[in-house]
Parts: sequence; structure tokens; C-alpha cells
Amino acid sequence: MISILQRVFFSACILLLSNISVSNSQDRGPDDPRPNIVMIIADDVRYDSFNQTGGPAFFDAPAIKRISDEGATFDNFYCVYSLCIPARASIFTGLYPHLNHAYDNTSAINPHAVTIATVLDSFGYHCGVIGKYHLAAPPQKGYQYWLATAGDITYNDPLMNYNGTFKQIFGNITDIISDSSARLISEIDTPFFVCIEHLAPHRQVKVQDQYEGIYDGETMPVPSTFYPFTKFYPSFLYDAPDKMYTDTADLSEDYVKYFEGLKGIDANVDSIFAILTSRGILENTMIIFTGDNGATYGDHQLKGKSVPYEPSMQLPLFIRYPKWFPQGDIRYSRSQFFSIGTDIMPSILDAALVNLSSFTFQGFSLKKLTSGSVMRDKFMFEKIKADTLSGGGGPEDEVTPSFRTIRTLHYKYTNYQCDHEVEEYFDLDIDSLETTNLIHNPDYHAAILAAQATLDSMDAVLLDTLLTTVDTIHRPCRLTKINRSIIIPSDTIVLKLSPNPAPDILTLNILSRSGENLAVTIFNELGEIVFRKSFAASGGLLLTDLNVKDLNPGIYFIRVQQGDLFTMQTLLRE
Repeated sequence: MISILQRVFFSACILLLSNISVSNSQDRGPDDPRPNIVMIIADDVRYDSFNQTGGPAFFDAPAIKRISDEGATFDNFYCVYSLCIPARASIFTGLYPHLNHAYDNTSAINPHAVTIATVLDSFGYHCGVIGKYHLAAPPQKGYQYWLATAGDITYNDPLMNYNGTFKQIFGNITDIISDSSARLISEIDTPFFVCIEHLAPHRQVKVQDQYEGIYDGETMPVPSTFYPFTKFYPSFLYDAPDKMYTDTADLSEDYVKYFEGLKGIDANVDSIFAILTSRGILENTMIIFTGDNGATYGDHQLKGKSVPYEPSMQLPLFIRYPKWFPQGDIRYSRSQFFSIGTDIMPSILDAALVNLSSFTFQGFSLKKLTSGSVMRDKFMFEKIKADTLSGGGGPEDEVTPSFRTIRTLHYKYTNYQCDHEVEEYFDLDIDSLETTNLIHNPDYHAAILAAQATLDSMDAVLLDTLLTTVDTIHRPCRLTKINRSIIIPSDTIVLKLSPNPAPDILTLNILSRSGENLAVTIFNELGEIVFRKSFAASGGLLLTDLNVKDLNPGIYFIRVQQGDLFTMQTLLRE
């Protein structure tokens, strides 16, 4: 076991190694093999937003899709901390927040830790940043062009720092970022690194005039898990009303603005393609599209981020760079390996021909991961509260504890820093939607012990000393056994079938309005009724097992009706 003193020493070594200046800078020239790099970061963008990653058919983002069609799609990309400043800090430093000191939204990165820009600047690159940098307001080292801000930023008429001077710029922030980035990329000397950081689609989106209402009338996606956890969930999840959706109408309204906001980003990407083509440098430019962190939009009725569930952790990552992905339309899945936020900096430096041996990162170059020369089959995800009350994550953050999570190819285990023992274990091979916490299931006792040991080991390897130093607050929270008083939409019935396909026993989990019986009917493919029964739902919750062993293998339809409300789902009988 590594001692605390050893870990602190190693932590200091990482920062010192990261400060080694680049000694192999080259002069710019027309035959310079180093690529230009454009990185576009959207704010709070979900992995499942785009056609190529399972997004809704109505949302067309052809320019963003072009990046993946002509490059690579990483279905396995995750942030290491789902909050703006820590997530961005991990991208720009290649270090976890517990080492770069960006613990929450009220802190900043260690001033001795270098960033992508400081290294590339030393290596002869012109560097510029436009938009929501969020890590600091004044221009930071390494950037020759700065139009950015930190902290709160408004969608309309934002106050921004322009090369050291604060000035209010009138208009919509997406238009401002798009116009400014287009102008910069048209003029900046090569090789260059330009980071474009959009505020969209962060809630609540203020849409550009040209995209206002374009998705009115479209059916917005409602997750299949649009129901709250009802058993063995952390008590703080539903403590604040603004942390959850209680109505699908509210969810749909947010989603309309979300996709309208993304549409503006796609237009920006399209203009970037046009400019790079007109300058004759498209084929020698690495284009990266990603986000800082994910977000929950009705998943278990949650609204927000900073939770260790897939929609909050997983992000889109599309990279177009012909030198690495010459064939285009390449996909890397979660079954192969994980890529994480700390991989971005070493990947960019690797593409820029920087000698990575001078640096110690907590990530790998994606070139090494995709070639198989290194392998990552697990990673740690974290939330740090340090000595602050809220951490700057909004009202929902005031009640949430620190936690550490281990995510592997097959399971996810989380240990929350509560005044009671609060843990979660999900078997992702059979429960990819994270519906059932198995922490008290005796069949998983050995697996949970192994997961606990793995998390402890990874915590040590990643030099996380905070749990014994500054991250010591224990929040008042516990593992809720069952909650029958969760508010659900008054105009909605939520039906969950488990397992599906079903063997002999099928579990129905139904959330509905209180005071009325539920009629459950099963039809076969011919529309014939094969089962019908009325149930009383106590407190709007019905959890019951049905014996379906007499049903022949095939497809069935289950209808649940309560008064004038009904819902229907397909059941597969093995």
C-alpha cells in the first residue's frame, strides 16, 4: 500500500514533470507536418443526442455528423467528474480534479499545472480560446487570443474578457462564439490550436432567433427510465424539487430548447469546415467535438448532473483527423476500452508531435488506445466536496456528498461519503439502465467485495489523498429502502417490465396516480387477451410478480390502464 506521504510526493512529481518546458520547438513553415487543431466543446451535452449515437430522428446535425463520418466515433468516452470546472480542468491538464485542484465550481486548477495551451505555445503553436472557458476569467498562459469568461455567463449580451479587458458584447452567445471563431480560424497563423467552448445546450437555453421553434410539434425523447428509484437509492437524490422532472411536459420543453441550442452549434461547425477547406488546410487539421460533462434529462426523473449514472458520465466524442483515421466512419465501443477526459490533452500533444515522455498524465493518447498498445478496461469517476458547502454546483449540490465510483466493462460500484453506509452496485451486463441497486443482494456479495478492493486500489494508483485531507465532510444521507411518496406526473403511468425477455416470472413495476385501481391486460400478436386482472396501487406504486410460464414463446403486449390513462409496452416471452 502506498503511504500518504508517498502519494503526496508522487502528486508533486506529476505537477513538476508537467512543468518541464518543451525543448523541441520548431519554426513554422509551409511544409510543417504538425496539424492544426480545432476543439469544439458543448456544455452539458448528452451522448445520445445525435443520429450516429442513437439520438432522435428529427434532429439533424450534418456538420457534427461529418466529423464522425469522416473520422472516428468514440462510444466509450466518459468524463471523470460531471461538473463544469472539474470536467474542463481534466481535459486541459490531463489530470484528475483531485490532482489539478479544480475540486468544484468554486475552485481553480493548480497554477503550476500546465495546460494544452502552455505546451503547444512552447512548441510553436498559435493558441486561441473563445467562449465558456470557465476555469479562469483573465487570459491564461499560452493563449495569444482570448475571448472568454469564467463563472456564470448569460446567453444574451454576455460580459466577456477580450484579451485582458472586460467588455459587454451584444447578441446571443452562440452567435458571438460562432462569428468570433470563424474570424479567428480565417486569420490565425498555422499551426494553430483553437478551442471553441459553447454555452449551449446548458439549461436554460436562450435560442438564436433563426432556430426558435424549429422543433415545435416534434415528439421529444422520454427515457424508458422515466420513473424514480424506489428501492435502495441514496436519500439525497430527490431532496429538492428542482432536481427532478415531475411532468413529461416540462421535460419536453427543456428538450426542445436543448436541440435548438445544438442546432446553432452545428451551424458553427459547418462554417469551420468551409473555412478550413477554403484555406486548403482541412486535411491537416484535427477536429474534435465533445462536451465537458453529460446531463440527466428525466433518467429516473432526475434533472441535472454530478451523479454517477451513465447519462451524467458518458459524452459524445467525434474526431476527424485523416492521419489517424484515414478511412473514416470508425467506431470504438465500450466493449473494447474506455476513453476519458484526461486522454484529450495527451492525444492533442501526440498529434502535435510533442514528446510525451516529458510529461506524466493520468490519461493516454487515443492513438495508443485505438492501436491497442495500451488498454483501459476500468476508470474512476469522482465528486469532491472538499471544505466547501455547495461546491458551486447549484442548489442540488448542497445536499450531495462526495463519492468515488469504479466503472468497469461489466459493473459500476459507488461509495458515497455519507454519515451512514451508502453504496451502489449495478450489474451492467444485465441492467445497462442502472435500475436495480444490488448492494444488498447476497448473490453479489463476492463481486461487491472485489469491487470495493478495486476502487481502493485505483484510488491509490491515481494518487487521491483528498479523502484523508480536505475532502472529509460526511453528508447526512442514507440508503433509502423504499419510498412510496415520490411525486409522479398526474397525467402519466410509468410501466417497467423486468426481466424482458421474460422467463417464467415477470415483475411489473407501475407508478401511477393514487386512488384508482389499475387494469393490467396482456395481448398476443393477434390481439387476443391472454391475461387480465385489476390491482390496487398503494400510494401510486404497484410492484407485483406475474407467472407467465403458460405463455408460449413470442411477442406480447402489456397494457396498463387507470381511468382515462393508459400505457403499453412490448414483452418478449422466451
